[in-house]
Amino acid sequence: MLNHVMILCDSAQVYETKLSILGGGWDRIHSGTPFAVAAIVEIPWDRTGEVLQSRLELVDADGQAVKPDGVNPFVIEGELSVERSADAAAGSVFGVPFAFNFGPMPLPLGRHTLRLVVDDHVVSRSFTVHE
Repeated sequence: MLNHVMILCDSAQVYETKLSILGGGWDRIHSGTPFAVAAIVEIPWDRTGEVLQSRLELVDADGQAVKPDGVNPFVIEGELSVERSADAAAGSVFGVPFAFNFGPMPLPLGRHTLRLVVDDHVVSRSFTVHE
């Protein structure tokens, strides 16, 4: 079982395997305001060495893909894999931090949800875009 956490914030950075967050935990934003998504995915001992598929997507209140430019859905896909170190204790969990920073984009007004899916495990955060 994978565990992961996601926080909506003003900006985020990964540095030396640590996650730094500024202005985290909001749930309302003005359309066109830069924002970031910070996340930590915990990979259990028995899942190290596997290639896991990941996807960050933005959907509206009806579950439909949000298209900030009117054409392309807001989606980021990738893969992650963690190798355990020789000195790792059996049963260890390995945290993988992520920081996604986005410039101003014209998000439609209303309620939206960012979903992070890693190997079919989902964490989501909803927020409202207002004028």
